[in-house]
Amino acid sequence: MKKTVFAAFIFVFALVFAGCVALNPGDGTGRSTASVTAGKSEDSRPAVQDTESVTATEVQTEPAHAPYELFKFKLLDGGTYEIKARQNVVLPDNLVLPASYEGKPVTVLGESSFAGYRDIVSVSVPEGYTVISNNAFSSCTNLSSVTIPDGVTSIGNYVFLGCAGLTSITIPDSVTSIGEGAFAGCTGLTSITIP
Repeated sequence: MKKTVFAAFIFVFALVFAGCVALNPGDGTGRSTASVTAGKSEDSRPAVQDTESVTATEVQTEPAHAPYELFKFKLLDGGTYEIKARQNVVLPDNLVLPASYEGKPVTVLGESSFAGYRDIVSVSVPEGYTVISNNAFSSCTNLSSVTIPDGVTSIGNYVFLGCAGLTSITIPDSVTSIGEGAFAGCTGLTSITIP
């Protein structure tokens, strides 16, 4: 009797195991992915059943929760960061830039950092930024509002080139240089305050 029960148990286990292998035929390397269904693969990548949650996270576009998904950060010599948009990301209409990354301040808006992002309507640059580099917002045709904090000292060349939606802007007292053609092609600009 015990032998019959044990043989039946082995038979059922073999069927279940064979079913797992058949459902997960492998990853192209010759090994079965049956071990992946237990939690993690040998190289510690997420299990197959986690694929749906990863996909759901990737479509979120709120920068407040995960700025690393939207921006590239470059560590500068002074121990601060420069920021740029990652390629092919969907940015929110009302863009709020992060003030820090990995515990260090972000101080520079990189060259062409948001150039050509036509969906941006407003941008808020937080305190701590000192440089807005060349072409930072060029061709952001729907950009209508920009908040530049006191502390920014330099606005580069062609920063707002072709920003036809921009109607007014206030330059803070801290700015000591504004580059060539900074407002070229800003056909909707009716008010500008320069210290």
